[in-house]
Amino acid sequence: MSCESIAFPLLASGNNRFDLNIAFEIAKESIESYQPTNKLKRVILVLYDAGAMQIARTQGLFVEEVIDDVYTLANDENYVLPGQRAINGGLDLAGKFLDDGINMAMAYLDDQENRKKIIQCGISIAQMAIMIVNRKE
Repeated sequence: MSCESIAFPLLASGNNRFDLNIAFEIAKESIESYQPTNKLKRVILVLYDAGAMQIARTQGLFVEEVIDDVYTLANDENYVLPGQRAINGGLDLAGKFLDDGINMAMAYLDDQENRKKIIQCGISIAQMAIMIVNRKE
């Protein structure tokens, strides 16, 4: 596709609450393992909260903050996000189900061998995506 830059989110670490440290490991190793074969000059990792930005800074990554109307609305105490409105409107059971699943996932990730497997899977997915993009060039 002859792209000079690409931007992607820190996968699943926002509303899905995937472990930020593991998400950063996957992103960092995927970016570092990429072998440039085209015009790609810049990779942008999109972060959505202060916790992710703090981890990025502690790992020595350059962090540029961009605030727009969506960010401002989402952080306005008087504004309720549409998803939050749905939960507040009576979907507490869905919230409990999600919390239970997250707790089970976190317990799974406490095992270092499981963490290694997740990181390897993430790297494999990123490498496959890069191969697909390179084929289209």
